Amino acid sequence: MRQWPAPAQNFVYADVEGNIGYQMAGLVPVRAKGQGLVPSPGWTGEYEWKGFIPFDELPSVLNPPTHYVATANNKIVDDDYAYFLGAEYLDGYRVQRIVELLEAREKHSLEDFRSIQGDVYSIPGRELAQHLLGLQPADQDARRALNFLRVWDCQLSPDSVAATIVEAFFLQMLRNTAGAKLGPLTDYFVGKEVHPAVPDSFYFHRSASWLLGLMRDAPADWFAGRSWPEVMEQSLEEAVAALRRQLGEDMSRWTWGRVHYAPFEHVLGRVRALRPMFNRGPVPLGGDMNTVAQASYVGSRPFAVHSYAASYRQIIDLSDFDRSVAILPGGQSGHPASRHYSDMIDAWRRVEYHPLLFDRGEIERQAEGKLTLMPA
Repeated sequence: MRQWPAPAQNFVYADVEGNIGYQMAGLVPVRAKGQGLVPSPGWTGEYEWKGFIPFDELPSVLNPPTHYVATANNKIVDDDYAYFLGAEYLDGYRVQRIVELLEAREKHSLEDFRSIQGDVYSIPGRELAQHLLGLQPADQDARRALNFLRVWDCQLSPDSVAATIVEAFFLQMLRNTAGAKLGPLTDYFVGKEVHPAVPDSFYFHRSASWLLGLMRDAPADWFAGRSWPEVMEQSLEEAVAALRRQLGEDMSRWTWGRVHYAPFEHVLGRVRALRPMFNRGPVPLGGDMNTVAQASYVGSRPFAVHSYAASYRQIIDLSDFDRSVAILPGGQSGHPASRHYSDMIDAWRRVEYHPLLFDRGEIERQAEGKLTLMPA
């Protein structure tokens, strides 16, 4: 890892002797002044790099007393860490949920880890539902929507109506809360592109903790004379009205998978005539940006997964490597004419796996074929 220059990455590792660990790797500049977050005068020399954080001082851990290592794009150091690593961290809900599941039992099986990787329990959704169930909206449809939340298990599963209502409320409440201070800039806060070269902003992906913190504190002067419950009721009514326009009058059919799906778009599939050849899907998905089984959308283009999702899953058995499993979205081939172009989509969506074989003899016994590359 000392030889890893960029990009900076979180590496977790384990070995057959029972050791586990974590190492951040990459070249992180040490600046004479500032943090590099905003433009600085480059002609004065005040803001020059003085070097890089020494490798031995980068965050790392070996055999921690917790007996596990967990990382999920969250902030990995405390505020008293000697160096500035960056500010682009996602909210910590995913790692919080991973830790909850790891600590739920002393030992875990392969099936337990499969369950963790497929987990769509929403910690922020749970808190949003608690706020919503304290409301008394005048709108009849909004009151009907609350009935789905009263029996919700906080799972953002594709067949959940409550999940759709909570996510739509979150987006509308975020718009109204940010809009009270940002006005016409609110669209950029929830994800609208600033420039075609940068298709999405990432403020939205870190906004849940910000919004929930405000909803808990409820600063009295935020909405210029209106109370937080009033704005929450307005946001719920607006969210329900938008869902009714999009999904119809039958609220029982407002399932999360109808609006939250992976389009599996190839870059060439953006051309209409080529879509049938290159594109696959749409595939209904659960989760969002804050669930362990991540499937994120952009607030400016809700709710399809145009942002990012779990790209590759693997479970390694260090006592018997041939029991290891893995899966990726799409397929092993990049050629649309191959039957392996998209044959892993359904297994990936269902959090299923294929064998990840290590023994050469076993690999050769199960090989479908062999491709030989010859010089011209």
